[in-house]
Amino acid sequence: MEKASENWHRRVGRGEILDFDITEYPSWNFIAADRQTELNGIFPAESPYRIIPLTSPQQLADESHEMHHCVVYYIDSCIGGETRIFSVLHVSNNKPVATAELSKHNGKWNLVQLKGKCNEELIHRMNVSSDPLATALGILINWYNQNSRPYLRLLRHPPNLLLILVWRVIAWSEIFFGLIVSCKFPLSIFSI
Repeated sequence: MEKASENWHRRVGRGEILDFDITEYPSWNFIAADRQTELNGIFPAESPYRIIPLTSPQQLADESHEMHHCVVYYIDSCIGGETRIFSVLHVSNNKPVATAELSKHNGKWNLVQLKGKCNEELIHRMNVSSDPLATALGILINWYNQNSRPYLRLLRHPPNLLLILVWRVIAWSEIFFGLIVSCKFPLSIFSI
């Protein structure tokens, strides 16, 4: 059974098995992708790792192919916003050494998976504070939790805030006036 699983993961990683068309899926965006330059600047200069957010089905497919694992099947979770996927590259050769998955739990983003080639489990490295990989991912997680709060994002994009406020006013007015009509309140009580 384990050998069959390894074979399946290897074939998915090579792009041989995909039961869906990745071109039918949209790309997604999130704060780390919007602010990639700032994100690159938070890591110490001596860090051997660079962390890149993956924001499209093609990037997930490429990561699956390069790393020989099934991260391409996380497309729906990425589009839905429940999951953020990052490729951890070694700066010496710009090749991926790990794929990190962040998921939100109790309002906070946490590292839930860290996989190397062929699904090699690397999450145990997070317990070694002197490990440069643990340091880089710890910095990423802290930065992401500080910078991905919804109200901060709205303040950075004022047109979105205005649209949300307008939408809420319309929604509440429909509810309010719907109650008035359904309860047959005389509208004269609202006149000035």
